Amino acid sequence: MVASNKYARSVIKLIFKRGPLTRSEIMHALKMRQNAIVDVCNDLEAQTLIVREEPDRRRNCKLKLSPQCFIFIGLEHHLTGANFVAVDALGEKLASQSVELPQDQRLDQLLAATEKFILPFKRDSICALGVSDIGLVDPPHETGVFSAHLPGWRDIPLGKAFRERFHYDFFLIDRVDADCFAAHSRNSKSPHIYINIMPDGIGMSLRDPYNFWQRHMPMAGELGHLVAVPNGELCRCGNRGCLETVAGVGAVLERLFQLTGKRLTESEALALAASGDRLCETVLREAGEQMGSILAKVVGILGVGNITMRGTICAGDGVYFAAVRAALFKEVIYPMNRMLAIDSESRSTENSALGAALFARNEYIDRL
Repeated sequence: MVASNKYARSVIKLIFKRGPLTRSEIMHALKMRQNAIVDVCNDLEAQTLIVREEPDRRRNCKLKLSPQCFIFIGLEHHLTGANFVAVDALGEKLASQSVELPQDQRLDQLLAATEKFILPFKRDSICALGVSDIGLVDPPHETGVFSAHLPGWRDIPLGKAFRERFHYDFFLIDRVDADCFAAHSRNSKSPHIYINIMPDGIGMSLRDPYNFWQRHMPMAGELGHLVAVPNGELCRCGNRGCLETVAGVGAVLERLFQLTGKRLTESEALALAASGDRLCETVLREAGEQMGSILAKVVGILGVGNITMRGTICAGDGVYFAAVRAALFKEVIYPMNRMLAIDSESRSTENSALGAALFARNEYIDRL
């Protein structure tokens, strides 16, 4: 009924964008006749697509989207598996799950894991799937283009596979963009650069209040594969000296292994640096300086001074983030460096899955 009734779709979109509204407010916003609004709202209430905020109140009661009838699934595909999040029409999280997956037949594994995650929900209450994929993506063609970290992950027809399996609307987004999408609602500064330092890579997203740049330039934001050291260490992408080889989590841990002979985790390396271990401090500081130097060039080109770095390695005011900040302020030209605002925060393991679900929700409602 919603798909075939443009007035019903208009009411749903309006409530989604503005929040709960009375029938009178809907009538004035859409410039519809009172009897038409009554018919449409009654029909939507009968389908439980919209519900009353105060069920016992009959007059001037605000209407909101029914959480049970609009469910959106978000999936983050990463190197070792997948994270899932389900949200309702209000963006509230309903469920989440993380699964480890073997690399062999990864697409089939993703489809099977998705099937298990959505099993508890009513199939007709799920509106859309949002997938944030590892590596480069081509959202218009719904394709996972390439991952330097996952062998064989090239030109994967994600949209085709998920649509044929589940018959839901499907939306593809880069992992960093999804993370940014989830985080941006908490940050009013705009435009805004987000840097994600994940265990398997470094990415960047640039967002304003209404959009993110990579929507129309899907290959943008590959910060980790900008060359920081010409003819340096060989990167998984095939180039030498990429930023990931000197400033990524893996690079830091590999450097410490070369120097100490011990395989440390990210948390262990950060704890040692915090306790005053000079070797760990130096390795983290040098990695942060490389990151700050590359980031200064990005700021100089884009002219965007609001930056948030996300990841365990840069959370808080530790050695790595302090080095990034110092190099950034040193290398950005005056007076632009006086307008810089950079902060850091830890990254939730499910944030990209949440962003994918919220992205699917926005796209689905916008296209009604």
